[in-house]
Amino acid sequence: MLTTALRRHGERTCRDRHCYWAGGATAGTLLGPVIPDGIKGLDFAVTALFTVLAIDAFRAHRDVPTPLLALACALVARFVFPGQLLLAGFSLFTAGLLARYHWVRRQRPCA
Repeated sequence: MLTTALRRHGERTCRDRHCYWAGGATAGTLLGPVIPDGIKGLDFAVTALFTVLAIDAFRAHRDVPTPLLALACALVARFVFPGQLLLAGFSLFTAGLLARYHWVRRQRPCA
């Protein structure tokens, strides 16, 4: 019974986090055009945000291959697709994560 209650609490917490993320993204989309162009440092805020999120995720899971994969994908995208860095980097990273998932899954078959 306690396990069921904890599972429900975990699902609710996860759902709430997704709602906060989606709500924040929607608010940013709607309010973004109101922000005037030329505000210094605003473009770096997103980079800093994702850097902090990546460091926090690494500290929580200590998963070395994932940040290395992300760095490799960013470098490949930077030099091979300089005009499409974001799209190419995320596409390579997604493909790399999927390949890693299937490789790890094959190494540890389900019982």
